[in-house]
Amino acid sequence: MKKIWSKVTASLVITSIVFSLAACGNGGSDSTTTTSDSTTATTTISNSTTSSVTDSGFDKFKGTKLTYWYPFNSTYIKSISDNVVIQEMEKVSGIKIDFVTPTAGQESESFNLMIASGEYPDIISEGGYKGGGLAAVQDGVYLKLNDELAKYAPNYSNLMKLNPDIAKQAKEDDGTIWSFRCIQAAEEPAWAGPMIRKDYLDELGLQIPQTIDDWHTVLTAFKEK
Repeated sequence: MKKIWSKVTASLVITSIVFSLAACGNGGSDSTTTTSDSTTATTTISNSTTSSVTDSGFDKFKGTKLTYWYPFNSTYIKSISDNVVIQEMEKVSGIKIDFVTPTAGQESESFNLMIASGEYPDIISEGGYKGGGLAAVQDGVYLKLNDELAKYAPNYSNLMKLNPDIAKQAKEDDGTIWSFRCIQAAEEPAWAGPMIRKDYLDELGLQIPQTIDDWHTVLTAFKEK
């Protein structure tokens, strides 16, 4: 299976970062780029770099279409394409993403069938390649991104240079980089938890509970009143 760097472009590298961050609710899966001859990205590699979604460097990618294999299951929206963040990023970047979503519960089977077919999307939310990502690079399925990061993902590349721990987690033992990792420099703040009816609290003259004893008091009052 031959490499096709004449077709796999900077837009793949940039889009892997941008859209993996927007869709990171999948448990921090890695995003990889593939070497499939069926890639839809046809813009040639240039020497310019792009550092943010508002950079005018995105102009060269207007009209680019890429495919992204991404497991997704939600009770709130029907498709990852309905995510307003994804929609805004497509609007800003001019890059259209065609998400390939396997049936919930059949992700592993779908991934294995896709790999066996030899017909790969441009980007994959890593689904468990047999032997790991390094084996996928050696088999000619995933792209080795080392040489492209400095040119097309300078912020990501510089972060690894500044933080050896992050670099170690992003690379294989031989130094190969085959994916974009979800990097979090600080502890993630709480973004989910129990909710409480403030109107009930106000009616009973109670404050928002902070401790276990507070919760016991509040819930007892709710029950009795």
